[in-house]
Amino acid sequence: MKYGFFDDSQSEYVIERPDTPRPWSNYIGSADFGGVVTNNAAGYSFYKSAAQGRLTRYQFNSSPAELCGRYVYLRDEEDGEYWSASWLPVAKPLDQYTSECRHAPGRTTLRSEYKGIRTELSFYVPLGECFEVWELTVENLRESDAN
Repeated sequence: MKYGFFDDSQSEYVIERPDTPRPWSNYIGSADFGGVVTNNAAGYSFYKSAAQGRLTRYQFNSSPAELCGRYVYLRDEEDGEYWSASWLPVAKPLDQYTSECRHAPGRTTLRSEYKGIRTELSFYVPLGECFEVWELTVENLRESDAN
């Protein structure tokens, strides 16, 4: 089963289906600070050593529902329904939730759409810095009731 492809023009691996058999990871970081982020925003951050300097929790052989990560939740104020900018941990039905992950050197970007709301969530560590950036863009594609 095909889950993605290499986009040579952008130097990225593109994962078009979030339901991969195992998490597909990318390293983001600099010499002193780094992180591992998966195609569904699971992962951890560390200082100096990935094994000894973990700053956030992560269990490598956990089930997807138990994975710790970088999760951003959205909620519809009208009906109270919620979902995440990454497919997991909420895991909305894939016939309603679209997802694309782009792993590039030092950066992972997750794009999703659900209920007329499009998100783009990027993770990266600026060169030479000891912090991680989460950059989120939210776009409402629904028709406005103001007409």
